[in-house]
Amino acid sequence: TSLAVGASCQFSITKFISGVASDPPHINVFTAKAEDDQKNEATDDDQATVKIIRPCIDQFGLTIGYEDLPETGANDYDYNDWVVDVEGDLAFEDPSSCNLQKIDLTIIPQARGAAYDHTFHLVFPAVPPAGVPKFQSNGTATLTYYDQNGVLIGSRTQVSAFDASKDNNFTIFEKTSNVLSVKSNTIQGGTKEDPKMTAKLSIVFDTPAPFKLIFEDLISPRGEGLFFDPHLDVINTGDTVNRGDFRLLVVPEAEYLWPEEKIAIYNVYSGVSNTLVFQTDWWLLPHNDCVYDDKPCVLP
Repeated sequence: TSLAVGASCQFSITKFISGVASDPPHINVFTAKAEDDQKNEATDDDQATVKIIRPCIDQFGLTIGYEDLPETGANDYDYNDWVVDVEGDLAFEDPSSCNLQKIDLTIIPQARGAAYDHTFHLVFPAVPPAGVPKFQSNGTATLTYYDQNGVLIGSRTQVSAFDASKDNNFTIFEKTSNVLSVKSNTIQGGTKEDPKMTAKLSIVFDTPAPFKLIFEDLISPRGEGLFFDPHLDVINTGDTVNRGDFRLLVVPEAEYLWPEEKIAIYNVYSGVSNTLVFQTDWWLLPHNDCVYDDKPCVLP
């Protein structure tokens, strides 16, 4: 097109993009070229990026760390008294409907820095916090266990009814001391200990019903947005640590590197202050290697 001095023009294009959520982003590049009366040229370009996303989150990973000292006592904020990974797989009736048929949660213990013993539960409340999706159908829950070699411990398999109208409390590990030793996987240079058992909780629903997770539900540091309560009973003191407690720390995508024993978390990770105020995506920021990762511990 021909333009007068100081004039401008606009162009637009509509293009249909197809694919699946695992595809890389699709990038369209628009290039403009201008030429004056003396044949001098100028060019510029801009791009539009389209990423296909799932209408429902069907996989997620979390690392959950606990501080088990009483709220009224001293607190070192190392969050390594009990550390577990929770990996979730959700199966839907139709990928576009978000009608949930089945959920599988794999629970993998990672560290136990505590002298205290604990009982670890997953609780599915009948009335979840505001904004958190609710299970709308009854079903059947199966809790299975595997030894440190990944072999099924058949004698420990438990099958029970899942009642969506009630709180469903599943005791995953009766005693954390049966799973990992004291201060396991929290000392620099120590030998990594494999957990004596891992667990898998599967819930199959009688009637598929809408259940739509969003990523923001999974990244609240205290687990406020989780659809389950990762509940810890401290056997020695009778204390409990629940979803929303400042002694519970949830990190998405299982990226958490648990701090070394007695090293406060605010001395380890940038983005965490001594008042435990978290920056966005703090777990992805640099840390000081004061964690069980076979690197020297260097404090600021």
